[in-house]
Amino acid sequence: MRYSKNEHVVVVGVLPANSVVKIKIINVANDALLSLTDDNCVESTHIEGVYLWSTVNIANSEDITTYTNLVAQMYVVGGDAKHYAKFVIGGYVDDDIVVDLAGSGFDSTEILDILNIINARM
Repeated sequence: MRYSKNEHVVVVGVLPANSVVKIKIINVANDALLSLTDDNCVESTHIEGVYLWSTVNIANSEDITTYTNLVAQMYVVGGDAKHYAKFVIGGYVDDDIVVDLAGSGFDSTEILDILNIINARM
């Protein structure tokens, strides 16, 4: 998924219930480990084994520039269980780009193809 730099993304992982779970995140472009203000994941009170963490805990969010690919690893402290997630922050969602294909005569499949081409180029 791609999110605006101004959104607070919640990363979700499924790991053994009642575990101590932490997270680490890397920038895919340079393999840099992001500095976090809090790396603790919180287990959902409603669904056992579902752990949550918010990007509000990225220490230097200004270091995330336009279109930044991130990979997160949630892991059980003292255990072997891990969960991975990939997401993108920035890009066209922050660049005020508007694509108006209404009235273009394209059907929904053609519009999706066009948007995928645009996304691939950004």
